[in-house]
Amino acid sequence: MTIFERSSGGVQATTAGRHFLRTARSILEQMDSLVDSTHHAGCGEAGRLSVGFYHIDLSREFTGNAGGLPKAVLSNDICLKKVRGCV
Repeated sequence: MTIFERSSGGVQATTAGRHFLRTARSILEQMDSLVDSTHHAGCGEAGRLSVGFYHIDLSREFTGNAGGLPKAVLSNDICLKKVRGCV
């Protein structure tokens, strides 16, 4: 298969050569993307992060223990420690 034709006017890609070059460029772009994404994953810069929040109604009654924190704060703190593996 001939991908380039040489003449006195220079070198030109054949139809097969143009197809080869398009595919080769695509592969090289994909390789660059693969290297970048692998680098970012290795640095911890890639992945999925879900962020949420928990609303505490501060109008609830205080328990009188743990410095007067509302029950919601105490139970939420326990839940966070369980998630982090502290309990």
